Amino acid sequence: MTKLSRKESFIWWISRIDRFIFTLVDWIVVALALAISIAVVATVFARYVLNNSFSWGEELPGLLLMCLTFFGAAWLARYNGHLAFDGLLSLLPRRLRQIVQTINLLLVQFFLVALTYYGWVITITTGQTSLITLDLPQALFRAVIPVCGLIMILAFSRELVMVWHSPTPPGSAPNHDDYEGTSA
Repeated sequence: MTKLSRKESFIWWISRIDRFIFTLVDWIVVALALAISIAVVATVFARYVLNNSFSWGEELPGLLLMCLTFFGAAWLARYNGHLAFDGLLSLLPRRLRQIVQTINLLLVQFFLVALTYYGWVITITTGQTSLITLDLPQALFRAVIPVCGLIMILAFSRELVMVWHSPTPPGSAPNHDDYEGTSA
């Protein structure tokens, strides 16, 4: 068995943690989508078939949708599904592309730190306040903001590490630096 270098060991641990967290996020997204579907179908059934609507018929699906939005954003952060201008980046030389990606990821991290902090403040502020139609604390749903903020910070931190420590993926645009100084 070969011993991993420090860099390989670091990347191995990041990958393990990343895989665990995002397997959990995958299941949470599926569970939230299923819960929203069940809540909406039950609400429609109760309202139009039984002529008696649930008191939580509008509030609960809305809160679950908020949770799904944040967990979906975290999922997209892991799989690079957010809006990007990859066409522009692929035209840049490798080092310049890494610098631009680093600046972009640091700006995103700054926003996510603010989102996480203020999400935590909102969660603590609404801690004892109950929802209007359910006897549940608002903080239960508001906690999704800082939790998903942390997950996105981890995802974009992983991406930042990979910008500088991973090889160029196969099928990507050729590295302009590789062709400097070579003749045809």
